[in-house]
Amino acid sequence: MLTSFLKLQLLLLGAAFVSLIAQPCSAEEQNRRPLETLGHEIVVREYPVADGASREDVAEKAVRDVVAARGRALFQEGSLKDGQVRLVYPDALIVVSNIYSNNIICRIEVPTSNLRGGVDTSLVIPLAARACRATEERSWGAAGHNRPMSIGTDFLPENPSAEVRIYATDELSGLFPILVRDIELQAGTTASVVRGEDWRDSYQREGAIQWRYAWFANGTVLVVRHLIANRDVRGRERVGLTCAVLAPALKLDILDGGSFSTWCDSQESRLGPGLPDYVRAVGTYRRQLPPKRDGVPAPYGGFHMGAFPVGLTQEFWRNGIVPQ
Repeated sequence: MLTSFLKLQLLLLGAAFVSLIAQPCSAEEQNRRPLETLGHEIVVREYPVADGASREDVAEKAVRDVVAARGRALFQEGSLKDGQVRLVYPDALIVVSNIYSNNIICRIEVPTSNLRGGVDTSLVIPLAARACRATEERSWGAAGHNRPMSIGTDFLPENPSAEVRIYATDELSGLFPILVRDIELQAGTTASVVRGEDWRDSYQREGAIQWRYAWFANGTVLVVRHLIANRDVRGRERVGLTCAVLAPALKLDILDGGSFSTWCDSQESRLGPGLPDYVRAVGTYRRQLPPKRDGVPAPYGGFHMGAFPVGLTQEFWRNGIVPQ
């Protein structure tokens, strides 16, 4: 059943499609609001999947609703078994997808009228589906959220309003969205602009610094600084240290080369030599944990997603060594 219509305001966050316009306008107006019309044109509809229901059955209903409203498509691409169907009409592309959300089937309608610029569907559809996903995440509240444990927390001496933390992870792409969601839950706010994972990030070399950041509706900014660790023999990144700072946006100072980077460098130098011992100790601790009664496997998504021994972590933070 259709639960809501979401105007795709997320598309207003991009700056890549600078030539999209609906009506003739000046170059200044075009550059100032390049995606406004696109955001108002695209519509996302949600089909929730009830407990015990088949995702494929709900997706099939969404497809039937499209055909009932519009008639048969010119042609159809994909299949629901593969997770996504594209129905091509003379005036619109309609996508029914179950690959972007756990408990919601997304129906995305992209009209061809009033849109210019040759926007690739591989860019539009994931952005539109993000609206579905965001709605689902917020409906969960704290359910299903695994809060990551930091090794240590501090405040920048030059900026007491800036809280800094350091984490151990081998998967920044998994840690960062968890930190964003954690702030949303703890502060009762929502993220606006988020710099997530980009395909180019995978080409950065060992020793390179990656940045992630997000602005929030309450006026704070989260910035994550991650040093790409050495890789093992299989090419997988080893566990490394990642720093994060959360502060009111108007009170942030220069981060690259400023006090935040200085703090992060000092913690990496202090904790880095003992990190391999810490990783081994955490692994031993996790193997000794009793299996869960409900048979639910341990969460997947990197080193930061597992259980941590609190006392051992506190000792490692204080002294940079792991008690034997």
